Amino acid sequence: MKWKSRKPNGFNKSNILTESHDDWLRKYIKLLNTAISSWSGFVYQGKVAIYHVLLELDKSNYTLQLDSLDDFAIIDANNHIVSLHQVKAKKDTHFSSYKEDFEKLQSGGNTISCNNLFFHLAKAISDKNIEDIEADFNPIEVYKYDSIPYCEVNLIDTKIEELIISTQPRGRDNRDYASLVRKYLDNLITEKLFEIHRIIHLNLLSDEDAAFIQRIPFQDFLDILNEDLNLRTISNEYYLYQIKNDICRYYQEYCIENEPMNDELTRMNDFMLFFESLQKKDLIKFIKNIMPHRTFKFESLSDYKDNSPQQTEIKDVFIYILHQIEKKPLYLNRCLLQWKNDSKSFSPTCIIGNPRNTEKICDQIINNALSTDLDLLFENQNLITDSITVESMTASHIVRNNYQDDDKEYKHIMKWNEISLVCIDDAKGELND
Repeated sequence: MKWKSRKPNGFNKSNILTESHDDWLRKYIKLLNTAISSWSGFVYQGKVAIYHVLLELDKSNYTLQLDSLDDFAIIDANNHIVSLHQVKAKKDTHFSSYKEDFEKLQSGGNTISCNNLFFHLAKAISDKNIEDIEADFNPIEVYKYDSIPYCEVNLIDTKIEELIISTQPRGRDNRDYASLVRKYLDNLITEKLFEIHRIIHLNLLSDEDAAFIQRIPFQDFLDILNEDLNLRTISNEYYLYQIKNDICRYYQEYCIENEPMNDELTRMNDFMLFFESLQKKDLIKFIKNIMPHRTFKFESLSDYKDNSPQQTEIKDVFIYILHQIEKKPLYLNRCLLQWKNDSKSFSPTCIIGNPRNTEKICDQIINNALSTDLDLLFENQNLITDSITVESMTASHIVRNNYQDDDKEYKHIMKWNEISLVCIDDAKGELND
């Protein structure tokens, strides 16, 4: 796709703020966020934005702005800022963990003369009541979900679907259809964030400009709600965003649960930037390479429904590996991650299982590789797993017992690198020095 250097939605910052662009940027640079800096929380932020938009759909001429003035903002047809929204999905329930964020939102509202300031919580604050917080940080309002001043990460989809059901005619007012609509709304958010990243990557606009100018009209949400999606042919693009949404969601959950340090988060965010840039062909190869042990048919993205990476595999193994290995990986052929240590190479996988199933897992990898030509078996020596260790997969009794020297398949196997399975603890010992 060739991008044109233009303001995509026709908005101009000078229409919103009277200062010249350079003066505006100097004045508000501390207020601006960018989508790039917030990968660990953007999934929940996007869902909270969807929930809020669904409550404001009578304002069809409004637009949603993501990760610019704040986590999200609502702007009206006259380019006036209607509201600013700060979204925090943290494990901590003590107010001290949020105090600086409340101060930032209050200051941001003062900076742009906006009094409609909303703070969204994923956990209840345990040591200070909401009334006192709102009094101390007036005019901030802690956002209520059916009168409850927080919405847990694992409940936001249900809240969204309940609102969707209330908008649908008879025959479409059910949970299954609402789930389908929600996924299309999720994709709307994801697509816009990825679009911002592409514009930044091509240097067409700065981080701040891209996030500020790229917006989603409320009408786009209305169009999805009003369409009978049962009549729509689900495209590969739909599954492309579903894969990305799922893995980004697992990443967010991991970061909330484990709270990586800033340098660790920066390294992991680099992977997310790489991952979101993958197009169909490379994305399918990437999934194959991190799931070499899984029996799957993955020749099209529609197969994702039946062969999707499981949450435990991605979150507790693959993302855990990215977190625990302190070096930045190399990105090979846009579909393979690799670390080097002297003459050895290592790649992360989703392989998890009891050591007693080692033989079965090796057999699955070999069978998958024979039918799909997994890139990582030609590029790697060591596949990092959760807890399974195999010194040499190609020299194992599985190969000796199942394949003859003159077999075509045996000759193919012998073209692979000497493949070992290495548990994460051993890999850390070799790579983190």
